[in-house]
Amino acid sequence: MFSVEPGEDEETNPRMYGRQLAHWLREKFLTLGYPVEEVIAEDWGWCVMCQRVPYRLWVGCVNLRDYAYAKEGDPPPRQEMLLWNTVPMAETPFFKYLLRRKPIVSEGLSKLGSQLRDFLNEEPRIQLVDASVADDWFERPSNGA
Repeated sequence: MFSVEPGEDEETNPRMYGRQLAHWLREKFLTLGYPVEEVIAEDWGWCVMCQRVPYRLWVGCVNLRDYAYAKEGDPPPRQEMLLWNTVPMAETPFFKYLLRRKPIVSEGLSKLGSQLRDFLNEEPRIQLVDASVADDWFERPSNGA
């Protein structure tokens, strides 16, 4: 469903993709009323910032890398070989720790994670798998193809 856009890893680290997935999720979270910003390129992939106040609530989007086989300068993986990873996250700004005003993030993070899972489950072209499948996913056939 999502592919690599030409040059997208020039804004991230090499072979870190996920811009199309991040844009798709951004549109989904906008429908729920989150004040979602434009997607943000990070060194690890793409960030969907859903809120900043009273704490940051965001979803990380990135492909799982094929560390055993991928070499520097290789072209992006074929679309059918991409294995995507999404991670809901919450962060409290450091100054709130200093002022002892640390907001409780567990409810917001749980809600974001549930909504993320709902979006992914509602799309028939997406199959949810555990990240542990990556080892088998990237094994090359014995004929080297």
